[in-house]
Parts: sequence; C-alpha cells; structure tokens
Amino acid sequence: MKLTTSWTEPAPGVVVISPAGIGLVRLLGLFFAVPGGYFLYQFLDGVLHPEEMTIAGWLMLPAIAAVFLVPGWIILFGRKRTRLDATRREAIEEFDFLVYTRRKVTSIPRDAHVLMRYEADSGKTPGIYLLHVYLDASAPAPPERGPAKLILLSLFGAKGKPEALEVAHKVAGLLGIDVQDRCVEAGEVSAAGIVVDRLGPDDAD
Repeated sequence: MKLTTSWTEPAPGVVVISPAGIGLVRLLGLFFAVPGGYFLYQFLDGVLHPEEMTIAGWLMLPAIAAVFLVPGWIILFGRKRTRLDATRREAIEEFDFLVYTRRKVTSIPRDAHVLMRYEADSGKTPGIYLLHVYLDASAPAPPERGPAKLILLSLFGAKGKPEALEVAHKVAGLLGIDVQDRCVEAGEVSAAGIVVDRLGPDDAD
C-alpha cells in the first residue's frame, strides 16, 4: 500500500501537511454519488411535476438521495489539512468539504512530541496495519496529563517507515520537540492495534 504526504511551507515557520496519492480512493465516491444524483434528479423532476409525485416519493426520494450524496461528496471532495505554526505554537486542522471548511485549533505545549505507531487498518482488513504519525499535544506531562490530544499528521503503509520517519523528524525539528517511535518491527500487535516489544525470557523483570 503506497500512501504519501504533501508538505508545503507557505510562510516561514509555517507548514501545511496533507495526504496525497489517494486518487483511487476518491473514485469510490462515485459509487455513492451516481445513485445519489439519480434519486435527486427524480425528486427534482417530481418538484417540477408535482401531480406525478406520491407522498412516499416526497418523503423517500430526498432521504435516499442524501444517504448516497453525503458520503459521496465527502469522499470525492473532502480534504484534511494540518497547518503547523511554530511561532504561535498552534496546530490548525482544516476539514475542507469544498462548500464548507471546519477548523480546529490546538495549542502545542513545550513538552509535546511526535508519535509513531502501527494501528489496524480502518477498513478492518485482517492483518493490515498502517503506520500513523501523530502530533501528541497532550499537556501537562504525566501523571497530571488529561485526555490525549492526538493530531493525525500522515499515514503510511507498513513498509513506509523511512518516509514516516522523515516526516516525523521534520515536524519535530520545526517545533523543537522529540519523536517517540512506538513501532517495533518484530513485535506483536496488541488488541488496540499497537505493535509492542516481544520480551524474551531474559528480558522479563
């Protein structure tokens, strides 16, 4: 599985990270958009010719059209970008849906870090694990730390660790923080999808 990341620097101390190379995934949106467009067309045709519409048509056609069009629109046009501002020490997550953009701003504490770990594929494909690169903006440090604030920066396939390390260290260098590599190549995957060390008899406490 080949997953890549787009890295741009629109201003000094500011970078924008966004996923790239997922064009084939976006084509899946057509499987939702095409039938959704058909049901929407039928509904609009009924609006123009109301005498031909039944009560069921007035109720069901817009609902069915929405069921298909909403996920189709999100898959085809949805974009997720993360803007990191080293001067303001802010991470701005932008969820762009073409007609609407939602932004979430998170402060980056001095003891933040970049976290790398394997997690199960969101598609629940057995045996498939993706390498996640997060910005962990949780603060303060344990044991006072509150709920984790993990900001997903990029995804890579199981063999994409060199590229993931490059992104992780670039982010760490920008923000002046460290990288925590939780990936263990020869480890075991826990129920949470995290790869952990396999301890030998001589390694146990």
